[in-house]
Amino acid sequence: MKTIYRILLFITIITLMIRSYFLFSINILISLILLIPLLFITRDLYKIEYLLYIYFVQVLGVSCRFYRLPYYDKIMHFLFCMIFVLLGYIFMKKYISKLYIFY
Repeated sequence: MKTIYRILLFITIITLMIRSYFLFSINILISLILLIPLLFITRDLYKIEYLLYIYFVQVLGVSCRFYRLPYYDKIMHFLFCMIFVLLGYIFMKKYISKLYIFY
């Protein structure tokens, strides 16, 4: 998990550096500021999920202007809604009774 996290962090920072080399904007600074909460997240799975969210939505979507692509917004909402549901299920699994599944 730590290797995946480090690779994703490296890709995010490299993307921001390349983007700022060609055209610096305030969105790049905002993307860097949004990486600060990674210092306070303790679990690797949550770090990876947050980093993926920031990378696809803020770095690619806003800074690299992927939101101009058709349906990019809808695809991002769908994918990250699925990730949040899975994380919620993993977190709440011990509180869910297996008897309710069959009703």
